Amino acid sequence: MGGIDKADPKRTIEAVKKTTDILEALHEMEGATLTELAESLDYSKSSLHSYLVTLEEQEFVTTKGYLYRPSYRFITMAESLRRTHYNIYKYGRESANQLAEETGEFVQIMVEEHGVGIHIFAVSGKKGMFAAKYPVGRPCPLNCNAAGKAILAHLPEEKLEQILFQNELEMITENTITDPDELLDELETIRKTDVAFSTEEAVSGMRGVASPVLDSSGEIMGAINISGSISHFDDERFQETLPKKVVEFSNIIEVNAMNERGYDNI
Repeated sequence: MGGIDKADPKRTIEAVKKTTDILEALHEMEGATLTELAESLDYSKSSLHSYLVTLEEQEFVTTKGYLYRPSYRFITMAESLRRTHYNIYKYGRESANQLAEETGEFVQIMVEEHGVGIHIFAVSGKKGMFAAKYPVGRPCPLNCNAAGKAILAHLPEEKLEQILFQNELEMITENTITDPDELLDELETIRKTDVAFSTEEAVSGMRGVASPVLDSSGEIMGAINISGSISHFDDERFQETLPKKVVEFSNIIEVNAMNERGYDNI
């Protein structure tokens, strides 16, 4: 996946890397035996067993019979992280729920980390259509969806250039924008209108409309996005009705954040 290159591997700690490899493998495999994990990672069973015993003692891994899997602690940590470190979640969750209720569609809140987009909240209206490709917590390229482009439009210039030019932009569908210059032109329009669009750029048959959410200093907190099938998003609704709605609720989140944090008079 695209994004920003990681730190120089010479400066990494091998034991930490191995631990994260084990945890990621257990997550992706939805649990595994010692033998299955050793074969997947190409680690010796004896070394791997020592790591698993330690992780289990620290309650990061649990076992059922011969099967190892990540423990409840990741749920606890993730929920705490979402509530305490993402202001857009804290101040935007109720607005996202209301937007889904008013439009009947699927609404998501996205943030950026390590050069990729992460949905941290999602809610569906009565006729919402969920695209399982990028659920809450799964990284997705920023160039392939409306929320990601809304975020890209407001990143600091240095970080934006890293994401666009350090690696090739990932093509998810034939409609994904992978030319940095073409994407930069679209980002300029997004800055002027506060609205980003996508049509079948991440998932075939789906459209998205998003608006950036900024803090009081003008820095990007994330984006709020409405997505649905092309049949639900005819041209008038896609280009007129939903953009007005998503901008309205983006503004509400920004005002809620400023008021809560003591910026009432700004």
